[in-house]
Amino acid sequence: MPVRVRPPALINMYLKKKFYPFIILIFLIILSGCFPKNDRYLSLFISKVDKEYQFLKGLEKKDVVTKSDIAYLFGIYFPEEIFVYKNEIPFDIKMFPKSEILYAQVKRGIFKPLPDSTFKPDTPVLRYQLAVFFYNFILSKGFLSNFKMNVVDIKDVDEKFFAYKPISNVVFLGIMDVDDGYFNPYNTISGYELIKFFYRLNNLFLK
Repeated sequence: MPVRVRPPALINMYLKKKFYPFIILIFLIILSGCFPKNDRYLSLFISKVDKEYQFLKGLEKKDVVTKSDIAYLFGIYFPEEIFVYKNEIPFDIKMFPKSEILYAQVKRGIFKPLPDSTFKPDTPVLRYQLAVFFYNFILSKGFLSNFKMNVVDIKDVDEKFFAYKPISNVVFLGIMDVDDGYFNPYNTISGYELIKFFYRLNNLFLK
């Protein structure tokens, strides 16, 4: 019985047809990894900073956020018309882009004025400090005036902790997280975490 031998070209064509669906599938998997998935936190952030605040792009990659990062986001996510005189702006932020936004957050009560009349923009902010900033902002909007909060059990922040009330409120409201029951009040905050928290704070006032 004669043996049928396929020419190499036909063999290659046959193999390509047989494995074509698998090749396409692998290609799509590789391609999908080249593009970031839709992220609601980043989407809102990018929409906020896209035109006027290009200098904030890349904030999500920062390992540790500073006071100026937080001040900018308060001014961008929750703009408020506050007149700031040039001679009011502390010398250590005068060279920052849109420095009036930074000092406006002092005038609106989110940050306390410092006794040496500086702003200290590059100071890393800890989690308990951010909770205090958020809490003060929420209070200024009257959000908690008729609000009854349930007791929040946080393993490393008890009622004797000096920032217990702000922390327990922002955790209860779902703005900031606990990790396995721990708030880690003295930890720093990454840029992505900050963007996520501001997204949640923004949503709080949309409800």
